[in-house]
Amino acid sequence: MLALAAGSPNDGYCYPQHHPKAKFDESALAGGSVVYAYTAMRWLEEHS
Repeated sequence: MLALAAGSPNDGYCYPQHHPKAKFDESALAGGSVVYAYTAMRWLEEHS
């Protein structure tokens, strides 16, 4: 299981991800996408 954090309370991201007032630092999405894609590719390599 992986969790992608996208902001810290020190930077104004003080609500949890399912809170209606949550906001996210979208710059984390590119790196997070790379991690998820790499994980999927490794799983496919090991299970095919």
